[in-house]
Amino acid sequence: MRIICKRNLLWLGVCLLAGVASAWAQQAVVTYQVTSVPTTVASTGDSEVLGSVHLQVTNVTPPAAAPAVGTSVLAQAIQIELPGISCDNNSSSGAALSYGNSAGLVAVFNGTNVYFSPQAGYDVNNSIIPNTCVIGLDVVLPATAATPYGLPNVGDWFQVDGVRARMEFDNAGVGSAINATVILASSVGSGELINNTVQVASPYTVLAATTSPGVYVNCINGTMAPSAITVSEPYQADFVDYTIADASTGAAPIARPPFGQTDSGTQIQLTIGNVPAGFTLTFPASVNGNVPLPPGGVAGAVSGDHLVLASGGSITGPATSATVLYNYTCYSALVCDTVYETFTIVPTITGTAEGTTGVITTQAQVVPPSTPAPGGVASFTTPPNTNPTRPRWSDLPIPTPSVLITLAPCSTTLLFPWVVNVPGFDTGVIINNTTQDYTNAAALPASVLIGPPNQPEISPTPAESGTCTLYYFPSNEAPAMYYTSPMLSTGQTWAWMQSTSPFAGLTGYMMARCNFQYGHGYAAIGQGTSTGSLTFAEAYLGLVIPDPVVLGYYGFAPSRVGMPISDYQWVGEALGQ
Repeated sequence: MRIICKRNLLWLGVCLLAGVASAWAQQAVVTYQVTSVPTTVASTGDSEVLGSVHLQVTNVTPPAAAPAVGTSVLAQAIQIELPGISCDNNSSSGAALSYGNSAGLVAVFNGTNVYFSPQAGYDVNNSIIPNTCVIGLDVVLPATAATPYGLPNVGDWFQVDGVRARMEFDNAGVGSAINATVILASSVGSGELINNTVQVASPYTVLAATTSPGVYVNCINGTMAPSAITVSEPYQADFVDYTIADASTGAAPIARPPFGQTDSGTQIQLTIGNVPAGFTLTFPASVNGNVPLPPGGVAGAVSGDHLVLASGGSITGPATSATVLYNYTCYSALVCDTVYETFTIVPTITGTAEGTTGVITTQAQVVPPSTPAPGGVASFTTPPNTNPTRPRWSDLPIPTPSVLITLAPCSTTLLFPWVVNVPGFDTGVIINNTTQDYTNAAALPASVLIGPPNQPEISPTPAESGTCTLYYFPSNEAPAMYYTSPMLSTGQTWAWMQSTSPFAGLTGYMMARCNFQYGHGYAAIGQGTSTGSLTFAEAYLGLVIPDPVVLGYYGFAPSRVGMPISDYQWVGEALGQ
């Protein structure tokens, strides 16, 4: 016999048995304990595996008398409801039943087997219970000659596994509980449920990402502070092996057993913004994780998990937006799923545009994405889904772009504390562009240069040119003023008199911002009635003010990534030099 349930009555627990049931058959009672082992799922996942729903027999009451062979002793309809969840699969695409029994307790998916919530792009059979994924099961136990009562034994069980959820449609918050409710209706015999609501999953964010911003001084083509992007799992077993051979270990990874029918894996995508012309950003081909190697190690490997570059390893500007894609891989999912995995990506940058300043940004997200995003279409649709890969995500980039690299200006800031032009006094200033020196002067013979070829370990000073902007701050709190010099080429000296400038007739202090390194200045205050008749009164050197962005340091090694800035050794010029 089979159960015939009218759709509008099934959810009220009313079903009709095809045939006539005798009165004694109604006395059989089976009690089930409902349990689950919840999984942790990605809150933006489009095909996340939920925990199993396990029904185990805890008590059996047989009928008063044995029925005729072939007559049903028990006929039940069981539905598993997942409120707020849209399912991604059914019994033909990954959802499965398993059993452990001694008396033939075999549940089957019913004719429609899985119902879906009314999300756009889903199966048309979606109106059973609004906004709920419903899994329907039939349990029919006839009497046989060997088992005249046709009933299970205490301890027999069956469970539903492999149901995948479209978590991006769920309204549950991160860290909350995704619950399944089991409802049982009997037309022959009866059934009871213990604890009919169980937690099957808890959603979490799929990626944690932080950026340690770096500084690149473009006029010396050097990285003064390294940049680093750290990506990590918010929960264990978050990252799924991409099932590719890992060049870092030389072996194909062991597949992840709990994710049956997974045919894809985790990819980390970085969106890099604002790479200017003349600059190239390069990303490493492989990034070590923090999973220890197995006993004996793997030849040439540093860690057991890696991010392997898939595309976008080199970005040359101008590029408003470009992507870098890494595949996640691990030598054994059984090991990696027990570790909170983390990876630190350290890019390198080179550039030739000395006058360029600004910031290069980054955003991180998990892919492969649904098509279309968000949500895509489910695996069971007709025609079949054109993007059946699992897992997949509707994960958006981290909302606010993080500063990855600051392109720092090549500059010198000079302070002149007393600059005066009043009757009887005038101030003259000279500024030198000393980027021409004994390491690079073309007029000097190679034999006297302090640099290659005599001393190849010394890098010649890059020749720079630029203007100087003078900022004047009057002592009477009048508005600040400014004046920009002509272009100063490498090795050039520029002279300036206050009485012939826009700052004539004022007293105060002045700062000079020069667009080249190694600028130096000298101020002389003269006494007299005109420039030609001035006599020396006072002179001083301009003070070099360190730029808070362009402080250089040396001795960098990859192990210094993440160290506090105070731990670096400072070089360069500062106040008093």
